[in-house]
Amino acid sequence: MSTEKTIKQQTKKLLLGNWSSIIASVILACVVFIAVDTIGTLTAFLLGVYNGSGELVSSSNKQSLLNFIYIGEFLVFIFLSPIINGIFKMFCNVSLYGKTEISDTFFYFRNAHKYFKTCVFNLILSAIFILLSTLTDFAYKCLEDAVGKNLQDLSNFDIISVMLISVLLLVIALKILFYFIFVHYQLFTYATFDNISIIKCVFGMYGFTFRHLASAIKMMFSFIGWILLCFFVVPAFYVLPYLGVSMANSAKWLFAYDKDRGLLC
Repeated sequence: MSTEKTIKQQTKKLLLGNWSSIIASVILACVVFIAVDTIGTLTAFLLGVYNGSGELVSSSNKQSLLNFIYIGEFLVFIFLSPIINGIFKMFCNVSLYGKTEISDTFFYFRNAHKYFKTCVFNLILSAIFILLSTLTDFAYKCLEDAVGKNLQDLSNFDIISVMLISVLLLVIALKILFYFIFVHYQLFTYATFDNISIIKCVFGMYGFTFRHLASAIKMMFSFIGWILLCFFVVPAFYVLPYLGVSMANSAKWLFAYDKDRGLLC
């Protein structure tokens, strides 16, 4: 039996009695972040950034205003982001103790130090991921400009179109890789070790991440069928707890393994 299958079987047992709490927490997070995005969009309409057809008004002032709205939304997301860490905390609690409560969603809101530390942690992770993603997007845009074609117009499907699609798939793969290297294990480490410093969690875990990068990717691909079902939205509320706790369970055993080898303090 593969390691992934064993972990998934353990996860199903651990999730008994915990499904409803995690699903409720995921729904709450979705509602909160969708509400923030909706308020940002409504603000843009009220300030005349978009016209009645929903198109961006062509004006440098309006573009600057839109950028300001985007920055404001991003900051609001950061200040609310400890909700996401709370969900990861729930995943880890189920893996470690076999039990979690919906109140764990707000674990990082319980005191000012923990809250602001978590906001800074999320800001650093977001900045690293956004920077790397922006660089790959910029490189792809430069390629489009160089060949004088983009994928919005596939009326003439040729070798250039195939090349652009291939590069776009590569960009997507790189972004997934960036997540697993610079975000994934960091989030589970932060949720598992309550007193870990931000510097150690963000930058000190790269050795661990590269040692076990393949494990995280294999676990994700073992869920590929479930992930594709999320296209229909509703199955996502089943898949997210299952995937999240499986990833937490995998991280738990990897933490223990590295600690036994003296590679993780």
